[in-house]
Amino acid sequence: LPSIGKKSAVRLAYHVLEMNDNDVASFASALLEVKKSIGLCSVCQCYSETEVCRFCEDPAREKNVIMCVEDNRALEAIEALHEYRGRYHVLHGVISPIDGIGPDKLKIKELLARLDGDVREVIIATNPSVEGEATAMYLGRLLKPLGIKVTRLAYGLPVGGTLEYADNTTLLKAIEARFPGTVENGTLDRKKLGAIVFADPRALEDLNAITHGAVKAEVLRRLETAPALAAIDAI
Repeated sequence: LPSIGKKSAVRLAYHVLEMNDNDVASFASALLEVKKSIGLCSVCQCYSETEVCRFCEDPAREKNVIMCVEDNRALEAIEALHEYRGRYHVLHGVISPIDGIGPDKLKIKELLARLDGDVREVIIATNPSVEGEATAMYLGRLLKPLGIKVTRLAYGLPVGGTLEYADNTTLLKAIEARFPGTVENGTLDRKKLGAIVFADPRALEDLNAITHGAVKAEVLRRLETAPALAAIDAI
């Protein structure tokens, strides 16, 4: 099993041997039930107990944005943010010629079938690995003639990290994918600042629009009582 080493496997094997017959039978039955009851959503191909998953059935989600992920683990990681409100599409892998995995073995045909006139953007959220990059490049070239906007998750430095310990590739990607700061058109984006400084996008909701000149004084005042650290001069 993935992430299970030899020692862990031995401990699990002995644990199963020490279980009584009823518990072992229940455990085996539960595994079989999972395989029988969980399949793929007929729309986005994520794992689901129903023919159409809860993400595709949710009318509150944006139908014109689709995010492509490698697997369900990536989907759940993004969903845990509670920020993305579009639809998903699970590829179930990445292109890897060395492993004999080509585009035909991924859920790409199912993605193309979903690209009707309502879809205006496809976000490619594959991992920043060689295989993930190859898959993103393939999808980008495949979708470009369709006139649909294709975007890729940005690369860069982790929040709270330092340039000193970043590797060369991460630094290069951060420079290439740079974006405007939290101050736009002379006013402060309070939601972004609240998320950066106080780890809470709602922290500054009670403030009226404030100018860039007032940012440093206000943040310093709040930092006296807030358990946070921030590079104020960088704002």
